[in-house]
Amino acid sequence: MNNWNEFLSSQGGRHSATGPEYMHDFGRALGVTDLAAGFVAALTDQGLIAVSGDDAAKFLHNQLTNDVEHLGLGQARLAGYCTPKGRLQASFLIWRSAESVYLQLPRELQAPLQKRLAMFVMRAKAKLSDAGDNVAMLGFGGAAAQGVLEAMFGALPATRYAKLDHELGTLIRLADALGAPR
Repeated sequence: MNNWNEFLSSQGGRHSATGPEYMHDFGRALGVTDLAAGFVAALTDQGLIAVSGDDAAKFLHNQLTNDVEHLGLGQARLAGYCTPKGRLQASFLIWRSAESVYLQLPRELQAPLQKRLAMFVMRAKAKLSDAGDNVAMLGFGGAAAQGVLEAMFGALPATRYAKLDHELGTLIRLADALGAPR
């Protein structure tokens, strides 16, 4: 268990039956009305792969289903990894910073995908690492999310899959849910 999960446990987080690295809830399940009003969720079920190096974008561009070389610093995209026969093995959210390209995907798929991609690095100047222990991933949603995030970040990403880097972290706007931004 990492420091983030230890902190969540100290705040009343209850572990999932899946394993100690997954938080289930904080004592009460939220209904649709609660979710529409506003929520913050610890995304402990998500893993994060960082791909860094001079050839990171080019390497991933040749391995994934979406264009990584033209992925701007203010964008995020959905992408996938397929077998040579075209069967989808994993889908994920992908974005880049000045130093790395990040792949956010379900934690149980992270290690196998990272191992599989590492097999093809060969001479490319790219290094894959588990970035999940170095960051806390949160999901915000519902009507109250906009006000809370504006107070913290100032400006917010205006469109789906727009990304904003800030000293507090990276903020990515996803598709709306329950009629509210997230």
